[in-house]
Formats: sequence, C-alpha cells, structure tokens
Amino acid sequence: ANSRTFGAATAGRSSANRVFTMSDGSALVLTTAATIDRNGLKHWEPITPDVESSDAVEAASSWLAGQCE
Repeated sequence: ANSRTFGAATAGRSSANRVFTMSDGSALVLTTAATIDRNGLKHWEPITPDVESSDAVEAASSWLAGQCE
C-alpha cells in the first residue's frame, strides 16, 4: 500500500462503544466496532506502527523528504 504509519502502538481498545439503557435504569455498554487496518484485517490487540518513534511528526517528515528525492 502507499501509506505508512508512524508513532507508538495503539492501546488495543476500541473507542466505538454504545450505551444501552435498561428498563431499570442500569446501562449496558458494548463495543460496537472493530479496528481494521488498510488491508482489511481486524485487530483485537494493539497495532504497532510501521515506524515506531517517540516523535511521529519528525519520523514522518524525514520519511516524506526521502520519498521526494
């Protein structure tokens, strides 16, 4: 693919949660989505970027500069 990821691994948790309010006022919270990468693969664990870096902007900028030569 013509893309690359930079930075740190994800937490491995979906933030697509849906709250269902029960008749007694309690709530049921369910994760309603999955994390899917650019290849269509579902991930249930943290996703590691292509380039791990504490400074994702600098790493991406350096990579982009090298692509323009």
